[in-house]
Amino acid sequence: MDLVRAVLRPKAWPAFRYQETELRKALEKINVWSLCGVTARLNRCAAKVANSVTMEMRYQSYVARGAPGWMHDLLEADKQGR
Repeated sequence: MDLVRAVLRPKAWPAFRYQETELRKALEKINVWSLCGVTARLNRCAAKVANSVTMEMRYQSYVARGAPGWMHDLLEADKQGR
């Protein structure tokens, strides 16, 4: 959420200047985009993927290899708001 706020109001978030600038550079390459944030509780799948990539050093892309089995049930639960 802090990064979303930094992009939407960069002057209020000077500590995130570098991240905000890099994100804006990436977004400039996309014709249409939107940015919003949700808590990890509402998007458990993304939180779990981020944790497995950073903490468990799973650097091979889930996109390249296909989603692991645990992800299917979690995605469905997130979709249903459970």
